[in-house]
Amino acid sequence: FEVLTGAPPFSGETSLTTMMMHQTASPLTLKEASMGCDYPQEIEKLVARMMEKEPERRFQSLFDVAQILISFQKGETATINIQNAARAPLRETTVNLSVRHIAFAMYAVLALSIGMIAFYFYNQINNPQSSFDEEDYKVKTPWITVDENYKTFHFPKKLSIGTIGVTGAEKRNATGDVRFHKNDLIAFDAGPNFFAHPQFLRRFGPNDLFDLDLRMAGRSGAFDKVSTQVRLSDDELVYADHLTGLQMLGLRDCNITDRGLAHLKNLPGLISLDVDRTDVTADGVASMKCLQHLECLRAGYLKDGWKILRALKGSKKIEEICLTNTELRNEDLKFVKDIPNLKELNVSCNQDINDDGMKYLIPARSLTRLNVAECPITPKAFKDFYKMSIKEAPSVTSRDWSRTDLAELQSHYGPPPQQHARL
Repeated sequence: FEVLTGAPPFSGETSLTTMMMHQTASPLTLKEASMGCDYPQEIEKLVARMMEKEPERRFQSLFDVAQILISFQKGETATINIQNAARAPLRETTVNLSVRHIAFAMYAVLALSIGMIAFYFYNQINNPQSSFDEEDYKVKTPWITVDENYKTFHFPKKLSIGTIGVTGAEKRNATGDVRFHKNDLIAFDAGPNFFAHPQFLRRFGPNDLFDLDLRMAGRSGAFDKVSTQVRLSDDELVYADHLTGLQMLGLRDCNITDRGLAHLKNLPGLISLDVDRTDVTADGVASMKCLQHLECLRAGYLKDGWKILRALKGSKKIEEICLTNTELRNEDLKFVKDIPNLKELNVSCNQDINDDGMKYLIPARSLTRLNVAECPITPKAFKDFYKMSIKEAPSVTSRDWSRTDLAELQSHYGPPPQQHARL
């Protein structure tokens, strides 16, 4: 409100009066507050809805606001969207907050939301000709048509929402018609424009994608030519819960929480999951129904990683685990021996894992690769390394090691193999 008008929505004689006005008084319109400046009626309605006193009448997430602003940008009328924006069910909780805390919370929400509107107007002023033409949004439903031997994806002609290709091969922009053999396993990497159009995922059929990587979604360009660092969140992940044929999912660096993980219950074929650097918890990962079916799991940079190792006890599917910087301790590695087919283990950057923990990995007879880089491992661990079943020298941080120690390790395992991509 203040960004658009130059004036606060409420101004009383005292701070207490101003705080009370936030709860009881009706705000001025943008035109009134700006002393006569004209604003589009849709913006007036949008701001008024955001400042509703009753929580159930306000937008329930900034994602709703973003979708309406995108409609403005496309030149569409957003009245229906404003009136019927998706409303998440309100939790029935009893909360005792002071008037001051309520006011601060309202200011924070308003500042963030109006900032998005300001970005929108700034962009329109500096880029009056949007690069997103109406033709960009005219796509066939669903994306794909199939003939005798080939399947063709019909993407927007100009707007790229990512890259697509055969799994393991080089990808191309997902624009226009893209053709594959009908038996190809397809990988799709969401691009920066995806955050503005996550509903496009609904155009993929349940079995169209083998691999979906959402790491780049929302990194930049969420609105036309406006740089942003907004990351993909639970709200957008809902658009992927119909992809029952999906086997690989990358969510690294996304704002995914345990609430978002709940959508994965609808993906029974999932065998590879990357939730590194997200907001999920070890409890959330450990309780996933698909956990016992995973072959590869990356869940680094969270607390209590031992809960994930414990939950994987007895899994005959899992072959690769990455728990970088998850507060693991030496004794937590005892769970590894009960994961019978584990081949690759990455527990790097766990400062409480040292030489004493290596003995717990000796019984893990399927283990062939080990990464303990940035753990306080010394040459004293060599005797345990040599008893393990690993086929190559473990990844270690050897800054303080002598040349003699390094030579001994290399002579035992031979020259290091080519770098592996996953762990």
